[in-house]
Amino acid sequence: MHSNSEAEEIETGLVKPVEAWSPGAMTLPGRYYVDPGLFRAEQERIFLRHWLCPGRKAQIPAAGDFFLREADTESVIVVRGEDGAVRAFHNLCRHRGTRICGDAAGRFSGAIRCPYHAWTYGVDGRLLAASSMAGVNGFDRADYPLLPVAVAEWEGFALLSLAERPEPFDQPGFDPQNAVGFWDRTNREDWDICERSQLGVASRAYRPGPYSPREGISAAFDRCYLQELAE
Repeated sequence: MHSNSEAEEIETGLVKPVEAWSPGAMTLPGRYYVDPGLFRAEQERIFLRHWLCPGRKAQIPAAGDFFLREADTESVIVVRGEDGAVRAFHNLCRHRGTRICGDAAGRFSGAIRCPYHAWTYGVDGRLLAASSMAGVNGFDRADYPLLPVAVAEWEGFALLSLAERPEPFDQPGFDPQNAVGFWDRTNREDWDICERSQLGVASRAYRPGPYSPREGISAAFDRCYLQELAE
């Protein structure tokens, strides 16, 4: 919820708020803020399909350093490898699907070990040991690495995509500085107003209201959101 003076100043680099506004633009119906089914759709169609920013590479400076991030039902280990590369893996063992790591952050001592049957993985995801499978005909450790999550890096940030076929992070001609400036300003907002708005739209008395020309970016965001939900 931008103040009038802020909204007038914000520019995306492509359009000004007033240029993104269209006559008759209305806020979304209340169900988009409170309906569990729509929340489920958001998770599936937005957060599990697009790139997410879990943190900074500087959070894991040394080999074996890691942190966890969650999106919906997914838990992801972000870890620094022995070769210095940042990698990400689904936080589940290939044996029984057990969630391997419960600590929010820390350092693996050379290996990632499942607490259930002690399947042990390198910080590069390779399965190093599975003692319970000794003598099992046809079992090959190389067939059971940790499942990788796509990783991209930008300006010291680590980016993740949980999509089965992630869209390329590097888009020709895309300049993220405009978005960075916009969200930096957004994050300086009065969050008390945001919380009050969320409480208000949950009321049975709430009805969509009109957007002003100075709220054109918010109206454009709603259009993009509806397009992602295919409604």
